Amino acid sequence: MRGAKTISAVAAVLVTSGALIGRTRPASGPVSRPATRPAVAVLPFAIDFKDTSGTDEDYGQRVGIAIASKWRTVKGWVVLDRFTVADAMAAGKVPRGATIDRRALAGMVRGRLAADVAVFGAASGAGAAKTLRARVVDYRGVLGPWPGKLVLDKTYKLTYWTDLRFVLEDAVSAATGHVFTHPSESLAILDPASLVAWKANPNLVANARFADGAKGRLARWEGVIESHRYAPAWTGQAKAPIQEDRRKMILWSPPPGAKAGKVLQFAMPASVAGMHGLACYSHWIDVTGGHRYRCRITYASEGPTFLPFVKGYALIKMADEKASQRREVYRRQFPKLKSTGGKWATATADFVPAVLAPKHGHRAPYDLKWIRVDLYCYWPKGRLWVKDVAVKLVESPGRNRRVRDPMKPRPAETVK
Repeated sequence: MRGAKTISAVAAVLVTSGALIGRTRPASGPVSRPATRPAVAVLPFAIDFKDTSGTDEDYGQRVGIAIASKWRTVKGWVVLDRFTVADAMAAGKVPRGATIDRRALAGMVRGRLAADVAVFGAASGAGAAKTLRARVVDYRGVLGPWPGKLVLDKTYKLTYWTDLRFVLEDAVSAATGHVFTHPSESLAILDPASLVAWKANPNLVANARFADGAKGRLARWEGVIESHRYAPAWTGQAKAPIQEDRRKMILWSPPPGAKAGKVLQFAMPASVAGMHGLACYSHWIDVTGGHRYRCRITYASEGPTFLPFVKGYALIKMADEKASQRREVYRRQFPKLKSTGGKWATATADFVPAVLAPKHGHRAPYDLKWIRVDLYCYWPKGRLWVKDVAVKLVESPGRNRRVRDPMKPRPAETVK
């Protein structure tokens, strides 16, 4: 999810519906549709930079595709396909952009497209950080084609591609009134029994405080940058230089501002922060599916966004393979953790490792046996330190074969 081409997969990550609609170019001409269902026309966004992602559509087109795909998750709407919209823009000489002439826009949307809502905008910034302005005009209940009601006109500062989800949801909600909900990402269920279990049960993470190593390399942890994997090397510098050598970005070092202890250090330049980011994986941890575990991480950041994951694995054999391999089948994401100004902070998340139910032929039931903690950071550049990682069992299934679901916490039992 972290490469230069990640935006091309935005609709697949942020939209819960199936494949994108509108891949077959329809015949040109006025659009006919059921009169009882309102229609929306999503225009491709304008961009002021050269898109070198290597996909057939540029960034502005992909933003439009993602908004249209998100809109299709709301029942009762007709979403015009992008080819029909492109034909109408060409015929009416309507350009892309956030400052389209509203009279020309209304003539195209209400006339040739016979639609009720228009979405348009512009994006700037060739790197990971972008500024995006989104506008939504609703013509329903307005006498005549002009001017329509501007229901959304908002500028967004995106620091990473996943921030685009806020643009998609705001655009759809502004016209439809639909409220998008999300599973809790920032809460642990701190019930009394789990607190007792946390104190009593052992930490399942090997080398959890980064104390052990051999031949100048950190033990039981694997640094990952792009396709490179290695055990982080020791440095005596608590604040290592930020440079472009891939071997010197994930390090084992003393902690900043302390004489004792050892930590994992990420020294990340802008060139990596805005692209793949940096990650370090724990050793394999044995777990049992359906049990509740708690992960707690102590970290400090001078710049980078910290986004830890817990990933679950099962043995899976593909049709063309001779032997099964451990493959990822489960993922629990922490909330995005911003810079702490170099101060130590703690992040906690509960998780119940489980395999997703089979859907669209993508998954079959597998026996999830292991997890790994993925310490991942990305934009902006700077340093991140991690000094402690703990994973403990806090609840096993009772007579009802269930545990408290951390994705649906009980309000009276939750804290941030």
